[in-house]
Amino acid sequence: MRAKGGGGGKGRTGVKGKGRRAFSGDFISSRSRLACSFLRMLAHRPWETESVLRLLMYLFAVLAGVGLVCMLGDKLLEGWPEEPRRFWLTVSGTLLFQGTVVGMIHLFLRANRLGWGEAFGFNRPHRFWTGLIAVAAALLVFPMNLSLMWVSQRAMEWQAIEPVVQPTVEVVRAATDWRQQWLIGVMVVLTGPVFEELLFRGILYPALKQTGFPRLALWGTALIFAATHANLMTFLPLAFFGVVLALLYEYTDNLMAPIVTHALFNGANFAWLVLEGGPMA
Repeated sequence: MRAKGGGGGKGRTGVKGKGRRAFSGDFISSRSRLACSFLRMLAHRPWETESVLRLLMYLFAVLAGVGLVCMLGDKLLEGWPEEPRRFWLTVSGTLLFQGTVVGMIHLFLRANRLGWGEAFGFNRPHRFWTGLIAVAAALLVFPMNLSLMWVSQRAMEWQAIEPVVQPTVEVVRAATDWRQQWLIGVMVVLTGPVFEELLFRGILYPALKQTGFPRLALWGTALIFAATHANLMTFLPLAFFGVVLALLYEYTDNLMAPIVTHALFNGANFAWLVLEGGPMA
């Protein structure tokens, strides 16, 4: 009888252990399925691969062309003081590049036989709730990014690397009056978020995702987004921000959500920089 009792106890213990392992495995697999299903919420975008590659090729060509124009402008304006010359060359070059690329995106949509509303979800319903979600995301992301910025600064100091501010911050500091600051503010809060969201979340993210690699699309576009800002101190917080913006687009299926979140985030940083001298993320 004792032998039976002992064997039964071991059997029950084994059953419980298997049950716990099964529950843990089911929980992990359910979370994995939930994450995968979340990355499938964005409606299919019928981009033609050739047109996406062509757009990227033209983008790099425009970037090189704008760089040459700015170099030529720098030579022509040698008699100007350094800070005003740098300010106006940066502003004009940035606006020229952004405006040209937006025009190219319009041609890209025409080539794919799509309108702006259909391509980016601007005509989706529930716009009020989309706006609320975007505002809530900006309120949550801002303090989290400040924390990641602090971590990046401490890590760089630990490695004896001097933190360097973004070029945008230098341009704002070079502004000599409030009109120049307002012009930079329009670029930071309006044109910058619209341009970057159209390119990174609007076109590149769906294009990569629809090749069958949703996680690569999520993390790849976030890392590229952070790298294009060319600043080591802001790389980690901007990569995290890029992931949040892509998930916002997934959840709402409306590019206006990440545009609004991006604009509010940039606006908060710009206001802090101008009024308090805070970091520009």
